[in-house]
Amino acid sequence: MIRTLFSTASRDAIVVMDEQGHVTEWNPAAQKMFQYRSEEVLGQPLHHLLVPARYHEEAARGLARFYESGEGAVIDKLTEMIARRKDGQEIPIELSISAVQVNDRWHAMGIIRDISEHKRVEAELNAAKEQAEAASKAKSEFLARVGHELLTPLNAVIGFAQVMEMSPDDETMGAHRESLSMITRSGWHLHRIIKELLNLSELDARQVELHIEPIDASRVIYECCAQIESLAGQHGITLHYTECGFEGVDVLADSFRLHEVLSKLLDNAIKYNRAGGMVTLAGLLMSDRLRILISDTGQGIPENELSTLFQPFSRLAQRSYSIEGGGVGLSIAKRLIGLMGGTIGVESVVGQGSTFWIELPIASPV
Repeated sequence: MIRTLFSTASRDAIVVMDEQGHVTEWNPAAQKMFQYRSEEVLGQPLHHLLVPARYHEEAARGLARFYESGEGAVIDKLTEMIARRKDGQEIPIELSISAVQVNDRWHAMGIIRDISEHKRVEAELNAAKEQAEAASKAKSEFLARVGHELLTPLNAVIGFAQVMEMSPDDETMGAHRESLSMITRSGWHLHRIIKELLNLSELDARQVELHIEPIDASRVIYECCAQIESLAGQHGITLHYTECGFEGVDVLADSFRLHEVLSKLLDNAIKYNRAGGMVTLAGLLMSDRLRILISDTGQGIPENELSTLFQPFSRLAQRSYSIEGGGVGLSIAKRLIGLMGGTIGVESVVGQGSTFWIELPIASPV
């Protein structure tokens, strides 16, 4: 019966030891894996053949315990260890040992699988992961260093342009007033992009610390709407906000970072809207979360662009270069909301508009 079990069909090495630890069965897969022919191993102590010398003492103690009680650290478990072949090469194996009692004596049957290829692939994946992490760290450090280096002269450019703008008109200043305004606007645009890149590099380096606490959702939303109202007016956009769904609700979040995310979503809803359009802010209270929805009446987003919308440097293809920004704002928003235990998403219909939403845990679930 055992001979039938040990047929050539088995791809795993199968070995049986008697009550003295000597090999009594050795299938063809074992011969191929360890390079020993059956006549070389039958009747021989298994651990002397397959266990590296440095593990002999430990293996002997384990065998003594097994033959006394039928128990052991590797019995009825899948265990990874190192085995030695006839040529002395060591290979990683996966071992499963079962105890069999025959005439009141304990025998053992082991099923062995060579996992060298698995370990090789695992090592390659780990190496690739380490390289990717190192590259990401280098990128973050580069962005941080370059960002800070750029901010210093940029602040000087903006500062001097503002001083010149405030100078009284004369023959020279009057002629260049429009150019100075363009320098100032462009300077602040570049300043914003650099700050976004620095923010992204901090998130990549996990250097952002949040202070999560219960905060009044309606208060933060009202403040964001009040600050964005002027921009909405400049673009001819109507801003509609109702406290329905927010009143008396505290969410668990970082107040400053939530303000940052909402401001970014409102800013996008205005800039990507149509002339004379509307931005609506609404809320949906769930059992343990609050969903905040920001809807616009813009062009909408094609379905094939939605999957990459929250990735760094992703820009809407049809409107990329007419809208200020570095293409990292939504990526930053997603990471910040995730750090606060929330989620962010979008629904859009081309020609009708888009609805961005965030969900945050509430402090006292209903």
